[in-house]
Amino acid sequence: GTRGFISAHILNTMFLSYAVANRADFDDEDLLRIITISFFLNISFKRLDNIVKKEEMVNGSGKGIEGYATTHSAEFFESIYPQEKEIEFFIKNHHNYKNNDDYFISDKLKKIFNIILLSDNFETLTHSRPYCEPLKPHEAIRKIIKEFNNIDKESLKEFIDYVGMYPITSLVRLNSKDKAVVVSQNKGFPL
Repeated sequence: GTRGFISAHILNTMFLSYAVANRADFDDEDLLRIITISFFLNISFKRLDNIVKKEEMVNGSGKGIEGYATTHSAEFFESIYPQEKEIEFFIKNHHNYKNNDDYFISDKLKKIFNIILLSDNFETLTHSRPYCEPLKPHEAIRKIIKEFNNIDKESLKEFIDYVGMYPITSLVRLNSKDKAVVVSQNKGFPL
């Protein structure tokens, strides 16, 4: 159900963000920061279960819920970490976040935000939601590449290197017409 989707989405985004950043050799402090930001990104959706279940979400007219939830997530984050204004801003505005110089944020923090955004969107696209069918992982990667042209190329490459165009356990048909299962990723060569 919806409740399971929201909890799974929060956890999956946290773990995927962590795994991508860990493979990209972030230090322990930054890995903890990534888990924390990922957690707060969508936590207010848990408080809105009764709204999310409504028909508005099913027919697509419930899109305003995202802004409401992210505002509350940002306020919750700010109550615990009042000194982290850049992160609070990102949590509140991540649906409109652009990786450009309009924000006075360090390059490292931008990279952290990019990894979290990619993970959040990949999880959203590849899992069932009450109002949308999931995409196959390679379809989600293609959509992300097309729609996230504002994400720096290095972050996108690191994300794809980790997830792969065809993630582990994907069924694929080879050029020889044989069926195969992906059992590992070749870092640096996702295809």
